[in-house]
Amino acid sequence: MYAWATPEYLLYHMSLQQWSKYYKGGWESRKTNAQMFLGILGEALSGKDRSKKPITIKDFRDRFPDGTQTEDGYIVTR
Repeated sequence: MYAWATPEYLLYHMSLQQWSKYYKGGWESRKTNAQMFLGILGEALSGKDRSKKPITIKDFRDRFPDGTQTEDGYIVTR
C-alpha cells in the first residue's frame, strides 16, 4: 500500500495494534476503490446516460426565489 511499509518496518517499528489498523484501513480503501470502479464500469456497460447536468446554486435560487442567503447557506422556508 505504501513504499515505506516494508515487512521489516512493520515488524520492528509498529505495534500490533498499529499494524492491524494499517492493514484494515488499506483493505477498506481497496474495497471502496473496487466498488467505485465496478459501479462506473457497470453504468458504462449498461448504456446509462451520465450527461445529466447536476443542479447548480443558480438553478436552486431560480426554483426557490423566496429563500434567503445567510452565512450558513441558502435557506428556504417552505
